[in-house]
Amino acid sequence: MKQSFKAQLTIPADLSALSMAQAFAREAAAIAKLSGDEGEKLVLATEEACTNSIDHAFAPGEAGTLELSTEISDEELVLSLHDRGLPFDQSLVPEYRPPTGPDAVQSSLSGLGLYLIRSVVDEVTWINHGAQGKELRLVKRLSRPDITEQLSSEELAPFSESAPPAPDQKYLIRLFRPEDGIHVSRCAFRTYGYNYSREEIYYPERLIRLHETGAAISVVAYDEKGELAGCLALHRAGSSEVAEAGQAMVVPEHRSHGLLEEMSLLLGREAARVGVKGVYAEPVTTHVLSQKPLGRWGFSPCGVMLASLRPGRVPGQGTPGTGAERRSVLLYFRHLVPPEPARLHVPPRHREVFERIVAGLGAPASYGDGEVAETGGPGAIDVTFSRTKGAGKISVTRAGSDSAAEIRRAARDLQDFAGAEAIFLDIPLTDPLCPELCRVAEEEGFFFSGIGPRFAAGRDVLRLQRLHVDLDVSRLQVLSPQAKEILDYAVGEMRRVTSARRESVGPG
Repeated sequence: MKQSFKAQLTIPADLSALSMAQAFAREAAAIAKLSGDEGEKLVLATEEACTNSIDHAFAPGEAGTLELSTEISDEELVLSLHDRGLPFDQSLVPEYRPPTGPDAVQSSLSGLGLYLIRSVVDEVTWINHGAQGKELRLVKRLSRPDITEQLSSEELAPFSESAPPAPDQKYLIRLFRPEDGIHVSRCAFRTYGYNYSREEIYYPERLIRLHETGAAISVVAYDEKGELAGCLALHRAGSSEVAEAGQAMVVPEHRSHGLLEEMSLLLGREAARVGVKGVYAEPVTTHVLSQKPLGRWGFSPCGVMLASLRPGRVPGQGTPGTGAERRSVLLYFRHLVPPEPARLHVPPRHREVFERIVAGLGAPASYGDGEVAETGGPGAIDVTFSRTKGAGKISVTRAGSDSAAEIRRAARDLQDFAGAEAIFLDIPLTDPLCPELCRVAEEEGFFFSGIGPRFAAGRDVLRLQRLHVDLDVSRLQVLSPQAKEILDYAVGEMRRVTSARRESVGPG
């Protein structure tokens, strides 16, 4: 479909209206051309999610409504359920178990959503809209041919690193157009195989869609023969003022012609035009090639995310199992617009490493040492899980009196129900509660991962993480001494937290 299909349905918060919600989900699945089994699982997900909202978001006899919406593109189906009822307390309900009959009723929205991840959806997000209620969003990637199903193996042969340099010439450097999709996907496969962290790069149609919606901004370079010589991209979530740099590819014979620098100039101008204020990059630690140009482009290391990605796929075999070791990435950042001075509430234990990272970023900051934290009312967190990455993320969007308990619950659900192999936690550094929430998180096995500049609506965040897999850190390759310092600190914190937790729990 050229344009995405959108539909909405509002129903009373009454069990008698469930058949309407089921019909809505069934028709959405049919339009998206899901298989019969996948479609019925989506219908079940919708039915159970609506049942949970009706049972728990509204008092008996209270008049309320549920809003269902769907957006279907060539690449994915998004189904959302939004209510304006009471916040849901996951601690009051049992673990979700699959229904055993057509009349089975479950009570755990969290358990249900995470159970369904294993069976049908690729991503799930719980969003707290404050006074506007809460939302459960399910994303199902649609089966579409990737680049290996569109081109021959000869056309996808890996680039030769020993190819002779191309002659000096005039390159065409411009913004991405739809006709570039297949060329960029082909270049990515010839450069990375199936080891690139963003799998949409292997799907030309997805790339085109991302650019149409503004979720991606790319610059391409063509040689005088009309062949793609390089590509550089930014990925942006919604209206975020930060974007991820990616797809930094130059065909080997063109690498001595300054293409990355020229493409980055055009991309920087376009990013500033659309309101991007900072750019981050996540170079892998399996080699140092992607790390090399970041320093001269003005990026500074600010974190490391251990075991954040599943291993690369093997052509024709889909997502690999858990036998292969997960991949780790570094976090680099560059401010495009000078940041305003910020007052950061840094956990005392991490103050020294924080000051060095912040100085490297060129960000003016003061520190709120010992300030009394007002817990106030309830906080808010967003929780997401990516089946593709096998990783979950907890974002504290507003710290409050219940934030510590919510972090514990979300981490438990991501580990026990979703089977997350890595969990990341972002806490706003501008909130006085940050040091206390960091302490609680470390008791739960989280350890220092770095700083996310501007990652929370323009605010810096403390990023922590927890691993549920083994990792051989001796195999990680890091080029920058500053990045190596951050990596060593994070690994040391991982070992400290793990040891302290083991001692507190005791044997067995």
